[in-house]
Amino acid sequence: IPDCMRVWGIDSGVRHFVGGSDYGTVRCATFMGREILRKSLAGRTKLPAVTGDVSHVVHVPPSLLAELRSELPESLLGSEFVSKYGSHGDPITTIAPDTRYAVRESTGHPIGEHHRVSVFESMLRAAGSAGSASAVGSKTELELLGELMYQSHASYSTIGLGSDATDLIVKLVRSRGPASGLYGAKITGGGSGGTVCVMGDASPLAEASLQQVLADYQALSGHEPYVVIGSSAGALEFGHLRIRFE
Repeated sequence: IPDCMRVWGIDSGVRHFVGGSDYGTVRCATFMGREILRKSLAGRTKLPAVTGDVSHVVHVPPSLLAELRSELPESLLGSEFVSKYGSHGDPITTIAPDTRYAVRESTGHPIGEHHRVSVFESMLRAAGSAGSASAVGSKTELELLGELMYQSHASYSTIGLGSDATDLIVKLVRSRGPASGLYGAKITGGGSGGTVCVMGDASPLAEASLQQVLADYQALSGHEPYVVIGSSAGALEFGHLRIRFE
């Protein structure tokens, strides 16, 4: 991370749970979409080639997904998918015949997210290669990174993995705008609560703005937020604990 940037994690106080039906349903729908795209691509010769054999849905770039979007049903019953396509190829989830899956949005999320992350990473690596923050040093560039984070957060909500608590934190950050030193925020991990990542510049103003976000969030939600700053030294320096199962 360039010296001009700071990243904080705000724990919303709402349990981050990825083992529930919502996450499983979205994952299942994504694998359905992958299978539909694989079969669609196999029958077309005029579309550009994709990287690999679509073993991962992110092998399909966003531009190609836009061309194939009409191939993906907005929603589909599990029984309808099995009847037409057979297995969805996911060893973790099981298709429920009577469940209606939001295939189109669930498939689009990881494709868009992979692209956003790739762009975000490329900008940070460019800054590192330059040996300074020059590649991510201007207000405009920080705003671009922040926009990628806001897009990611909105995409989580579109597929039903958002939460009122994390939405509130992101709204509080966004309402202050770049003039506050805070440029972006997004839900993390599997969504549905948990921690919001906030990105800002390395200034006293940004720190003060973050504290105001925390105070406003606690007043509005009743949850006392916990802030994570930086990272640990890692197992090599800190040591580790080995657990054996017998």
